Amino acid sequence: MQASGIKPVTRACPEDAELRKEVEELLREEPLCSLERPALQVLADDLASGNTESLIGRTLGRYAILSFVGKGGMGEVYKAEDTRLGRTVALKCLPEGFATDKVALERFEREARAASALNHPNICTLHDIVEVEGRPFLIMEYLEGQTLFEHIAGNPHALGERLEYCIQIADALDAAHSKGIVHRDVKPSNIFVTTRNQVKIMDFGLAKLATERVSARAGAPGSGQATASIGEVLITNPGAAVGT
Repeated sequence: MQASGIKPVTRACPEDAELRKEVEELLREEPLCSLERPALQVLADDLASGNTESLIGRTLGRYAILSFVGKGGMGEVYKAEDTRLGRTVALKCLPEGFATDKVALERFEREARAASALNHPNICTLHDIVEVEGRPFLIMEYLEGQTLFEHIAGNPHALGERLEYCIQIADALDAAHSKGIVHRDVKPSNIFVTTRNQVKIMDFGLAKLATERVSARAGAPGSGQATASIGEVLITNPGAAVGT
């Protein structure tokens, strides 16, 4: 990471060396410019070429693609039908512009590993992962509703409803932490509110498994310490957002 990137972190954490170290570590692990092409450029190219609807009408294995749901910087989502079980699912894949990008593929695989290890009513369920023509697809539960960002935009809610959302989110994160998984990208656009007012945490693309963090720290030169336990890895300073 360049020195210019460290200065804002130093200003934000002038008296908390441990928190500053944690933030700098996360920035080094997920460089903002690590992709071969900027996400906005890929999105613009795909929209211009009509690629967002290229899968509609196709059948991938037992999954028939019905419609396009939405698209973010690192994935596009389709509504599909599981023809074997007769249920509606969400199919997530990398945009074509990212299909061969090493960093994007690693993030996609990380999301699959993290989501498959979790089973909680407030975490979006991963049903399956398939590969067609060398392209990976995540098969997830199909949710009806909107993101928390959309849900609260210009629509103030009662304190009781907000607290209920916080309780559900906290319970889901606690379940993930108990499995040694840290989400690291909790924000309103990655939280879904269903039509039944149930919260679902999505997008584990930046998640960190405790075993990965332990291995990285255990291999640090001059550490001279025994391998840390999962509990030690997940603990952050009181009040810090890092670790969610």
